[in-house]
Amino acid sequence: SFGAWFLRRHYDVAKLSPNFPIMDDGDSVDLLKSLFPDQPRGELKGIAKAISRAKDECLSPQDDLRSISSKPFFPEAYEAYEQKLRAIGNVDFGDLILLPLILLEKHDSIRKQIHQRFRGLLVDEYQDSNSAQFRLLQQLKGPKSCITVVGDDDQSIYKFRGARVENILNFEKQFPNTVTIKLEENYRSTGRILNIASHVVSKNKERLGKTLWTQNDMGDKAKVVYLQDYREEAEYFSRILEDEEYSGTAILYRTNAQSKAFEDSFRQQGIPYRLEGNLSFYDR
Repeated sequence: SFGAWFLRRHYDVAKLSPNFPIMDDGDSVDLLKSLFPDQPRGELKGIAKAISRAKDECLSPQDDLRSISSKPFFPEAYEAYEQKLRAIGNVDFGDLILLPLILLEKHDSIRKQIHQRFRGLLVDEYQDSNSAQFRLLQQLKGPKSCITVVGDDDQSIYKFRGARVENILNFEKQFPNTVTIKLEENYRSTGRILNIASHVVSKNKERLGKTLWTQNDMGDKAKVVYLQDYREEAEYFSRILEDEEYSGTAILYRTNAQSKAFEDSFRQQGIPYRLEGNLSFYDR
């Protein structure tokens, strides 16, 4: 959103129309299909992802792209895509970071304006930032700027999407006079859960290191249960709940669609339940 705001203000320097459209992933594939109609759509989806990754790494069609894709066709496709994108005046998601970065690097006057306007910079989930985002942050920082980044190096799991854990590991070297504040007290988990988590992440090769602790009780031992599929998972919980106090049990699941398997099993077993923060599958 910051990149879109920035480009709306400097559309003329970026050689864009004032009301330039922002293309989503599907639009990018459509554009590639118009350029290469004989290529299968599945192949072009891979090309579109590779182009997005290249922009995250600040790589142009003229750069060495072998780290992004080994397909001989990729540089040609990237070059044609970029030419068409600029000709029609559109931008994609990658451009929302890369184009502001290019403008800030090339134009001193724009960079000084930004430094005067934004004295405080806050970046959340910094462990998930990529190369282009890091370089953009460098350009946004002025002589009197104050930068705060929040992140957890042990939660950096998006390397396959271009995230660089080095951004947070090397922050003190890249931005001198840094003060590091470790938030080590945990308020939600039991002591046993924290011990398990700490033991797992201690195996990470690249980490700043921290000692998690809590004033909560140690709690029950954790169980690792191997189940074949979501149906068996729902049946497993139903069996557990037969011996439990219903009011003291909560089940956490990641996506709304997962509630149906639990609801079906609970209804069959006559187990009462209530969904928090969402409608039940049958209410929907």
